[in-house]
Amino acid sequence: MTKRQIIGFWVTVAASLGAQAAGLSGLISTPHASPIPPPELAFSWQRPAADVIEVQIADQVYLYDAKTHFSINHATVAVERPEGTLLDDPLFGLTPVHRGQATFKLSETAGPVLIEYQGCADVGFCYPPMQVELSFSR
Repeated sequence: MTKRQIIGFWVTVAASLGAQAAGLSGLISTPHASPIPPPELAFSWQRPAADVIEVQIADQVYLYDAKTHFSINHATVAVERPEGTLLDDPLFGLTPVHRGQATFKLSETAGPVLIEYQGCADVGFCYPPMQVELSFSR
């Protein structure tokens, strides 16, 4: 876990505890009150074709390009990636990220694709590394 992730985690915990103590826990728990969407809403992955992977990225959230990896049967798959925008990250320096929507084209299509990825919210919270597996059927 990076320093930024640890700090983001503790800031979130402190904000939640402070809100509970102030009697505002209902505001924190509602999806519209938090600028940090849960992972399943922050990154919505789809496989509309055998060789295409799409991700819809929530507003005020970004996906690290360098931390997004694809594999089939434990073998890394070459991917044609969209051009990311450069972000001056305090930990990684200038690094490409994706916002909004990104489409990846796979060089191989046989079998389920395991996607390992990581991203952050603009407020400074970073999600832990995550995985999703996508299949395609005609």
